[in-house]
Amino acid sequence: MPYEVMLKEAHSLVDEIPRDKIAYVVTFLKSANGLYSSNSVQKKREEAGNVLMSFAGSLRKNFDEKAELESWREERF
Repeated sequence: MPYEVMLKEAHSLVDEIPRDKIAYVVTFLKSANGLYSSNSVQKKREEAGNVLMSFAGSLRKNFDEKAELESWREERF
C-alpha cells in the first residue's frame, strides 16, 4: 500500500477516535516511534562513545587511583 494511502487512512482513523481516548493513541505512537528510530539511538550511542573517548589519555602519568580514592574518602567522610 503506498505511503500516501496509508497516511490518509491513518488520518481518518484518528479522526474517528473519541477525544477522551486520543491520549492513548499519542502514547502508542510515541512508543512506536521509539521502535523505529534506531538510527537516533545509534547516533546517541556514538556521541556518548565519542565524549567518553575524548577523556582518553587525560590523566596525568603519575596518577595513583588508590591514593586519589583514599584522599576523596577522607574529604567526604
